[in-house]
Amino acid sequence: MTKKFTWHFDGGHEWLEVKLSELKEVIDISEISRFSYADDTNAYLEGDCDASKFLRKLEDQGHTFECDEVDHGANAFIRGLDRLNGKQPEMIDHHLTAVRNHAIASATNRLSSN
Repeated sequence: MTKKFTWHFDGGHEWLEVKLSELKEVIDISEISRFSYADDTNAYLEGDCDASKFLRKLEDQGHTFECDEVDHGANAFIRGLDRLNGKQPEMIDHHLTAVRNHAIASATNRLSSN
């Protein structure tokens, strides 16, 4: 199966954008360096080491991948995000549960309003 990702870069660095839920299925977060970042939904894996580690594990599972590229010029927004390795696995689990519950509630509300 081919997976699609976004490769972000700026004047000094690069990151692979991966959904937190998918990241957790493929790699132990404790293996990620302090140079990767995360927001509420995605991880931005540092390009030199963490992204390679993640993509290698995907390939080991039989997946292929494609990447779109986004050039952020001199300074990507990613640099202002929280470091991924500072997030505890329990916090990520809690967040993923909240996102899932919100999606279910939204779908239920749309269905009940029809």
